[in-house]
Amino acid sequence: MFIEISNLKKGYGYDGNRVEVLKGISAGVEKGEICVLLGPSGSGKSTLLNIIGGIDQADSGYIAINGEKTIDMNEKKLTRYRRKHLGYIFQMYNLIPNLNVKENIEVGAYLSDSPLEINDL
Repeated sequence: MFIEISNLKKGYGYDGNRVEVLKGISAGVEKGEICVLLGPSGSGKSTLLNIIGGIDQADSGYIAINGEKTIDMNEKKLTRYRRKHLGYIFQMYNLIPNLNVKENIEVGAYLSDSPLEINDL
């Protein structure tokens, strides 16, 4: 399994105002497989993607990429993981306004082939 999601839980807020967004999600995606997240607003799609991308952490459960749990990665390793395995286009920001969707994606793909190391930033 290339991406393994195991019993992932995530909530926001405290005490009586806490909302559980991810309630024990488990799934897997093989390398080369296409996976679609579909659901209404507020169903946890962005939260799940942020956890897979190492941008956010789950309350419990784990994400493993090629058998390696993201929770065990330090920031430098997470950066390398994102550079090597993920393409992440944000919904509302960090896009280049004068480029179309395809061109914004191509910029990310071009940068992922860069030999730039974390120490160069």
